[in-house]
Amino acid sequence: MRSWTKACLLAGTLMLALAPLGAAEKHSDAGIERETYADGVELMAKQDWKGAAKKFEKATQQKMDYAEAYDQWGLCQNNLGDFMGAVTAFKNATFTNPRLTLAWYHLGCGFENISKDAKAQDSYERALGVEPMVDPKAVTLTHFRLGLLLKRLAIKKDGLKADLAPAISHLETAVRMDGDFAEAHNELGRCYYLIGRYPEAIDQYTLAIKNYEDYAAAWSNRGVAHWADGNWDLALQDCLKAVDIDSEFAGGHYNLAEILYSHAQKLQSQDKAFVYHDEAQKAIDEYRQAAGLDPKSADFALGLGKACRGYHDYPDAIAAYKAALKLDKKSAEAKTALTEMKKEQASFIDHLPKPTPKAE
Repeated sequence: MRSWTKACLLAGTLMLALAPLGAAEKHSDAGIERETYADGVELMAKQDWKGAAKKFEKATQQKMDYAEAYDQWGLCQNNLGDFMGAVTAFKNATFTNPRLTLAWYHLGCGFENISKDAKAQDSYERALGVEPMVDPKAVTLTHFRLGLLLKRLAIKKDGLKADLAPAISHLETAVRMDGDFAEAHNELGRCYYLIGRYPEAIDQYTLAIKNYEDYAAAWSNRGVAHWADGNWDLALQDCLKAVDIDSEFAGGHYNLAEILYSHAQKLQSQDKAFVYHDEAQKAIDEYRQAAGLDPKSADFALGLGKACRGYHDYPDAIAAYKAALKLDKKSAEAKTALTEMKKEQASFIDHLPKPTPKAE
């Protein structure tokens, strides 16, 4: 069972963090470039990224060392999909003002967007190294992003044996600095879950929900943690709440399916056949929902295959496993399942009564 999160403002993209005009005034003589910058801020607020980018670019031409304008120009380029251009702008911002913490943070996000993880880590560490600390919000965001990056790199390197202590340390700092940071609480909970600290994970998910009541991913993740901690009733309750909040949340349907199927297997082992079939069918329905919402997920297809096979629905199980194998050609689970089901079907056919030969 996996702990899934949904992409939010801070996940995978740069946060729209507008530099306050007051910060720009400290580096400007209140000249025309400041008016141009203000125009850019107004356009950004309207999500007119193209128009705002032109204003910030013009501001840097009017004042070559205008770090805040470079920084905001980079955010606009990021939102327009020009990730390389964004990185260049953030580099200019940090070069013209090495003490601008927010620019170092944005540069780290920019490097992550172009898969330069080592440079991203260095940028985040540079952001945390600015002294004295004049931008607590940017520092909080940096601890958050660095924690996520270190977690991802550790899992990529060592899988389930990954050392998550450095990542946890940064995420713990983020929630200490901002107790209302719902996404940081959720991600810290995910780290605790991965190392088996389920009660602590539940506490963090609860804090995330307290700060953002409709946080579907946190509800779903808390459900998974409750199940791992042995409380099926609370697990089901939370996972149902998650899909009720967001019916399009594929990961939420997947987690609900996993819990339902695990419970169905438990019922089967207790010879509660009628209840088992009902629960198993519910699980299959949820797996179908997840796979339908995200047809590119091999995990969702594998889940559907597993449940259909357990329900002895071989045609659908085979179709699901083939779909998983198409999405992930290295999937050992799908390959093994398909081979085993082929043998099971052949064995079943061999035991069928042979037809009586007709007389000539």
